[in-house]
Amino acid sequence: MDTDSLTRERAYLLWQQAGCPAGRSEEFWHAAVASLVATAPAEPAAPAKKAPPRRAAAPSQGGAKKKPMTSIKPPPAGAPIMPA
Repeated sequence: MDTDSLTRERAYLLWQQAGCPAGRSEEFWHAAVASLVATAPAEPAAPAKKAPPRRAAAPSQGGAKKKPMTSIKPPPAGAPIMPA
């Protein structure tokens, strides 16, 4: 059964339960939609994507090691901060 048919049937049932009041069709339609949404089964979650396999670290090339950074000394007093 399609969504409109289900909504129509639910709205009619709600309308009858309320005593068949005149002029409130939109109210019962919206109540029916809300009711159907609340009772609808949850959509199945999308399957989780598998992470690609991890590769082993590349072997060291045996090159020269970098020197650790040493502390930077401030310029002498009176020296320009930026070269002109």
